[in-house]
Amino acid sequence: MSTIKGNEAEKLASIEFHSSATALLVSSLLLRRRSMGQIDLARIDHRGIVIGEVKSSGRIGSKQNLRLRLSANYLSQIFSLNSKLILIHASH
Repeated sequence: MSTIKGNEAEKLASIEFHSSATALLVSSLLLRRRSMGQIDLARIDHRGIVIGEVKSSGRIGSKQNLRLRLSANYLSQIFSLNSKLILIHASH
């Protein structure tokens, strides 16, 4: 997926993803400095923190999955909330 298509897909996914919860903005610089995965989308709802990864392929690679789970665990520790990682399939 090209960067422009990827950004557009992420933008569209963000509207729905954040419509029923509080958006959580996480610094990609902070996460990179800690060797964690950059987060596409994040929100806090009544169940805890939800991290959404937008992919056109419908698949997260094992290394990226590990880094995103490290990010999720880090946020769980900061906010004392459970976290969940979900895959959002971006339409072309």
